[in-house]
Amino acid sequence: MKIFCGTISSESARSKWIDRPRQMLRIAVRLILHPGDFFSGMDAHRHDEKAILFLLLCSLVNASVTALYAGERHATIAGIAFVNAFLSPFFLAFLLYLVALILCNRLFSFGFLISLMAYAGVTLLFAWIPGVGWISGIWMFFLVGLGMVKAGGVSPAKAFTALACTVLVFLLIVRILGPLAGSI
Repeated sequence: MKIFCGTISSESARSKWIDRPRQMLRIAVRLILHPGDFFSGMDAHRHDEKAILFLLLCSLVNASVTALYAGERHATIAGIAFVNAFLSPFFLAFLLYLVALILCNRLFSFGFLISLMAYAGVTLLFAWIPGVGWISGIWMFFLVGLGMVKAGGVSPAKAFTALACTVLVFLLIVRILGPLAGSI
């Protein structure tokens, strides 16, 4: 009996891991084809654990394909691309959280904004294409704003203002820290 129960639990664990990529593919298709419907189903006060796994997989795909374009040092380029793709949404979510505290009257939790940024990571699946990176960056912010409107109930103008302020703060930080990075 013990062996039978162990087999069942290991089979269910195996099917759970096999089903994960299918779930992530379904999420990506919904985000690409019907993002408004996807974000309407989210809770603005809750963090979605699947979002981090989704971001991880999108970051891995992005880093792998980006490394193919590297002339040399494929592993280094892949590592840098992965770190950038995976960690940037956390930093941007933190900045957006600070801005949203002021502009949106504490409407969004930090976990929710991380989930939004992570799901907007679907744009990483296209960001590796030469010449498309800047478009996918704009699309990512559009998806985050759409999520703020659909799940959070803020007006499009308020979501746009919060995102614009976040981008401005990010660019200011890059401008300030840029010379320091050049001197290292």
